Amino acid sequence: MKNSKKEKNEEEEKKKRKKKKKKKKKKKKKKKKKKKKKKKKKKKQRSFCPLPLLIPLKNINNNSNNNNNNKNNNNNNKNKNNNNNNNINNNNSNNKTYACM
Repeated sequence: MKNSKKEKNEEEEKKKRKKKKKKKKKKKKKKKKKKKKKKKKKKKQRSFCPLPLLIPLKNINNNSNNNNNNKNNNNNNKNKNNNNNNNINNNNSNNKTYACM
């Protein structure tokens, strides 16, 4: 008798376990809400120099050279011819130097 009772109890426990397992399967999984990622604002790179300064420096340099040449021309007639030649050579050169590289 005892054995049969134990067996019955075991069977009942097994049935309960199976039922519990089935119940677990029936539970719906809750959908995880996706967190919205905040978009990072890109920091604008501050340009080192504004666009108007992208003028070739060649002209500026030539102006300073011209001023110096004018002073020299007033002082010496010999230097006058040489400086004029230098100015022509400077103006013909195609090498442009920009304010911002």
